[in-house]
Amino acid sequence: MDINSNYSVNVFGTYDFINELAKNGFSINLCVSNKITTLPENINTKLLWNDAKSGDYSSIINSGNNRKYPFPLSEEELQNFAEVERIFLKLADRLGFIESYQWRKDLYLKLLSTWIYIIKNSKVKFAIFENLPHEGFDFIAYNVYKYFNIKCFCFYQMPIRPKKTYLLQLITNIYNHGELINFNKENNIKSNDYKSKFAGYLEISKNKSSNLISFTRKKNIDILNIKFIYSKYLHPLKKIYAEGGKRKILQLFIMKMGLGDPYITSIKKLNNISNQISIKPDLTKLFIYLPLHYQPELSTSPLAKGFVDQIVFINLIAHCAQKFNIHVYVKEHPRGGKALGSRTIEFYKNINQIDNVSLIDKNSNSYELIDKCVCLASISGTAGWEAVLRNKPVLMVGPRFYSEAPGVFKIHNADSCEHALNSIVNNEVNINSTETQLNEFLSFLSPCSIEGFIDRKDNKIATVSRLNSIKNQVNLISNYINLLKNV
Repeated sequence: MDINSNYSVNVFGTYDFINELAKNGFSINLCVSNKITTLPENINTKLLWNDAKSGDYSSIINSGNNRKYPFPLSEEELQNFAEVERIFLKLADRLGFIESYQWRKDLYLKLLSTWIYIIKNSKVKFAIFENLPHEGFDFIAYNVYKYFNIKCFCFYQMPIRPKKTYLLQLITNIYNHGELINFNKENNIKSNDYKSKFAGYLEISKNKSSNLISFTRKKNIDILNIKFIYSKYLHPLKKIYAEGGKRKILQLFIMKMGLGDPYITSIKKLNNISNQISIKPDLTKLFIYLPLHYQPELSTSPLAKGFVDQIVFINLIAHCAQKFNIHVYVKEHPRGGKALGSRTIEFYKNINQIDNVSLIDKNSNSYELIDKCVCLASISGTAGWEAVLRNKPVLMVGPRFYSEAPGVFKIHNADSCEHALNSIVNNEVNINSTETQLNEFLSFLSPCSIEGFIDRKDNKIATVSRLNSIKNQVNLISNYINLLKNV
């Protein structure tokens, strides 16, 4: 493999992913991982993932009299990372939605100052993230790397078709997933053997809606698996107790029961109100299909930026659709009401108060809705890709690989949304003749995607083993490092 050992890299990922990079000639300067005892000794700096996440960098940074930790920030730096701060404050929901604004702000400032210090004082050519950065510290680190013009490589799981199509896309810009696809187009880097790779997707375009089943990752609770119970419940509670004692545990219990913050109610009450206002969709009327995202999840936080508050997206689509006398059907995610803190009663009430918007039965067939709709509106969800495959136009605000696909309109405001709807309503987009364009798109997507997965629990439904998945990831990064350095 033609990897220049002078190209020092920083890596964020699991220990087996990092070990595979080291075996393939990558000179690793710093790594953040879930386990560091099994990593090569020649890696200069090693940091545990949970320590990095919580803001504890004492194991790698000297905090003596001659060095202040956290480190000073300039006004210019604070301004340059203002949008990162705004996104982080919401992203921190996954760190504990009961945590206060000030707790989040303090952690953000500590992480920002620390990663600016680390990156300023390390000579690296690339930063490699096994997954898209979305857990707080890694998102800040990614943005600092980009600020200093350091090339980043990340992987993102593409829509899942269990045992058929299980792919990862290589991404160099988390807010532009078409960057490498367009690089491939410009340099005529394509694959003609893409149909077998994307077979699970292509069957979506051929089958009847009644024969298709949408895949949703289940969050099963295995009460007989002691290791699962410990990692899922006991370890987090132990950590909460260590940080805040009995008071913190009690506060969490009160919130779970819906008795704390009056704005955040119990899951049971949320499901009751959503069921009360949901209707059966009338598929004979003109409508836009808008499926909601599960939250908190990286598809909206950090990727959706301002549209992380999905009511903002719904309002935009509804406002523009009303001018064309089009209704909007909003469908809750199958697990949408199960994540405490991500939905509120007010959220559902706001949906119900918009004249041309209806929350529909969550058991409605998604593929049937796609087939009958005028178009589909999505931040960056799997349903958008399914709509492309079934020859339906898509209104899209977030980043995903299919933003570059035929029939997809990237919108940012009311003007761009109305312009897109005008083209769709007046049949200016001949969506039924895009099969050739779709095949062309897939041929350029193929070189920057590989069989693989990130979540270890997916081993049973993926198309490759964990070891082969990692090997595929490392080979793909190697290929693009060589391609990009020669351009």
